[in-house]
Amino acid sequence: MAIMITGSSHALRADEAGSSIPYNSVNRTMEVLQSQKVDGVDCVPFYIKSQLKGVPVSAKKANFRIRTWDGESEPLKLTLLSEIPEEKRTEIEKKLAGDGYTHVLWIPKGVKRFLDGNLVHDMPKGSITMTQGVGISGSIGPGAGKKQE
Repeated sequence: MAIMITGSSHALRADEAGSSIPYNSVNRTMEVLQSQKVDGVDCVPFYIKSQLKGVPVSAKKANFRIRTWDGESEPLKLTLLSEIPEEKRTEIEKKLAGDGYTHVLWIPKGVKRFLDGNLVHDMPKGSITMTQGVGISGSIGPGAGKKQE
């Protein structure tokens, strides 16, 4: 059984952290979250929306990336939520789309070279909100962890 969650934890609020969020903080929250392979890398989807009325999130202007501790930058994949066909969207994606979230930001999970780095973007402080909305890996409750036959 998978459980769907959505939330913005203090460490993940881009609107509070300005244009930089420590990768270690985000990575810790992703440990129990289901990941998906994106371009061959395990990633967790984070959902993005603009906080600026009438100013949509622009992938080019936002320039989402991870800046490693040694100054290297790795671009992050950002896709439009509207590009996911309605019939393939999860219930949480449908809800988030209705709440104004417009993009999916794919953040690599558990990548050692990103430890002690930062997720950064070029939008003004307070202009972007990001939230998780994914299933938790594994099982919980009675019988959790038992082999199903």
